[in-house]
Amino acid sequence: MTASLASERPAFSAKSLLMAAMVRDAVVKESPQGPYANIIAVRRADKDKPWARQLVKAYQSPEVKAFIETKFKGALVPAF
Repeated sequence: MTASLASERPAFSAKSLLMAAMVRDAVVKESPQGPYANIIAVRRADKDKPWARQLVKAYQSPEVKAFIETKFKGALVPAF
């Protein structure tokens, strides 16, 4: 690689790659109750600790649900 090529800007930014990756038309649509829903995993010893319960409560809040629905427009479905 020459010095002039090394200083050029990349053809794609991280943001443009992320935006391109957002699928608008699904090939397969999974059920929100499917086995691939996001989960919050903690050690068994921590599952009843206040911070773990607060994390679950915050993640499953109406605000987070609204954000997911607005931002991903059906490409990602809140499964809670």
